[in-house]
Amino acid sequence: SAAFHEFVQSAPEQTELWALEDTTSLSYRHGVSTELGKLGKTSDQARGWWVHSALLVNGQTGSTLGLVHQEYWLRPDDPSAADEKESGKWNNTAQLCRQRLKAQMSQVIAVCDREADFGSYLADKLQHKERFVVRAQHDRYLESSCDFHKLLAALDAQPVVDSYTLTVAQKGMKTAKGARKNRPKRQTTIQVKACPVVLKTAQGPLSVNAVYAQEQGDDEPP
Repeated sequence: SAAFHEFVQSAPEQTELWALEDTTSLSYRHGVSTELGKLGKTSDQARGWWVHSALLVNGQTGSTLGLVHQEYWLRPDDPSAADEKESGKWNNTAQLCRQRLKAQMSQVIAVCDREADFGSYLADKLQHKERFVVRAQHDRYLESSCDFHKLLAALDAQPVVDSYTLTVAQKGMKTAKGARKNRPKRQTTIQVKACPVVLKTAQGPLSVNAVYAQEQGDDEPP
């Protein structure tokens, strides 16, 4: 924690900071791997660590500033043997970031993938009046005060407010049967819709601004 504190103290003031959060795995196959944690199936030869990081990026230039938080753990073969739920990493990161960044948190936008789409994390960020972008994992029900019952229906009904062209990089992929295939590089058009909604959650109603960015002709969730 001293290293993270030193980084925050030395980091120049920024008008906008992105805290990019994600989880990755460190996979090992050598002799000590049997002493490490589960990554896939218990029978898999590769075992290792899970690592969750929060990387600060200058929101105006896109330049990397450094890590503001990182934590790692071993996943037990028996899920009931875990000390705590892995989803707690998102709330832990939010708490430690605000402790380390203090007044600078007003310049921070936390950027998280679908795994962070759960009520206690969203409620925590709203309670502390912090900015965040979380990719939706759930087509949540909305409060009765909204015109629609569910999130995707509400977004689908909105007018297009903007569009832009995006270059999708080439990528090696696998089919459902495990065969390798190539996704070629291409350009596509993304349409953007947005509206305020009130989500129904176990933590109570949560008022957020929802943004729907969708490739034209793509039926995948936003």
